[in-house]
Amino acid sequence: MTKIFKVPFAEQGNRVSIPDEAPSDGAVSYAQGYGEAYGRDQNEDPTARDIEREKMNGIFHDITGAVGEIQTFGAAQWSAEAPPYPLRTLVYHKQKLWQSRIENNKEEPKAGNAWVELKADMTADDVGAYSKKESDARFQVKGNYALKGESYTKPESDSKYQPQGNYQPAGNYAIRGESYTKGESDGRYQSRGNYQPAGNYALRGESYTKRESNERYMQKSRTMETVIWTGWAGEGDNVYCNRNVLGKLLYFRFGEWSQKGWHFPVLIPALTGVIPVYTLMGNNWLALRLTSSSSFNILASPMHWDQILISE
Repeated sequence: MTKIFKVPFAEQGNRVSIPDEAPSDGAVSYAQGYGEAYGRDQNEDPTARDIEREKMNGIFHDITGAVGEIQTFGAAQWSAEAPPYPLRTLVYHKQKLWQSRIENNKEEPKAGNAWVELKADMTADDVGAYSKKESDARFQVKGNYALKGESYTKPESDSKYQPQGNYQPAGNYAIRGESYTKGESDGRYQSRGNYQPAGNYALRGESYTKRESNERYMQKSRTMETVIWTGWAGEGDNVYCNRNVLGKLLYFRFGEWSQKGWHFPVLIPALTGVIPVYTLMGNNWLALRLTSSSSFNILASPMHWDQILISE
């Protein structure tokens, strides 16, 4: 079983501190250890040295004391004589464990740029995070929610709808017997609704319903823009559209700024190749000449274009 050094060796015995650097007389030191003279036969060589008990006690006291600090505190205690400490060195100081955050660290451990305290009971606030209670107060439970505005809030629903139930519409009703029962009414009348006046109408299925018409046709006074060309064209290039553009309003999209959705309006004449078209907007311009009813050549432009829409 590993020995835990709660008490350093020879804590209460006779001991002598060992120097770090080797002395000139060849005595034991941490730099040299026990020199050659300690290995000679004292009965034959007058220069032979004896291993002194007090110095041996001092060596073991230093070693077991340092090991005991690490066993007890998890790191050696900080000492003003030990710096500079390298990056990520661990030391124990004033009942706290510290880690060096810099190289060549000569400062005493404290909160700041040079040292960081290592805690066993670190909180969310220590690392700049929200606690569980703060997170619960700031965020909703993870789930698949409708976007804001796409569903009614509780007050909106309460103001629009009544609680679910079997209700009779509010109104002024006749006394029982003075009005038809539900069965009598159903047998005599068709359901109340918005009916058109009697007339000569197409049979069901031979004409479009309002919904079908809305899905098939564009509303009055509105235009529809359709893509008739995509690519990359600049000055000197020929552009071939997929339909007749004579007399139409076209929208040229800036290729360099396509992500911004900027378009350049150009009104095309009804004749082919007679008059070159020139238009200016801001610091940009576009000059082109029709080569057919669906194609043209870009005569001049400082820009490139990557899409053309036609307004119909």
